[in-house]
Amino acid sequence: MKKLIEEGLVKEVDDGYIVSKVVLEDYIRIRSMVLPNSIFLASFFISSLVLFVIISLFYSGNDTSSIFAGLVIATASAYFVRDVVRKIKRF
Repeated sequence: MKKLIEEGLVKEVDDGYIVSKVVLEDYIRIRSMVLPNSIFLASFFISSLVLFVIISLFYSGNDTSSIFAGLVIATASAYFVRDVVRKIKRF
């Protein structure tokens, strides 16, 4: 407790101790929800993947660069979704 008080994270009051500062390294607080920062990247890549698939369906983008772009976006989406799930479980 002494170290927490020295760091300014906890304050001693008459009834005991209170938290004076909450440190959330990779999280953002929106009202009462605490979300990992990577949720924004996950939602960006998922929406990009959906948009890419829709555009590819209408414009028949079946060439090699189109397939590669789809794989890159899908891989980034999967990575950030995995990161969000891992951080939510840990929190």
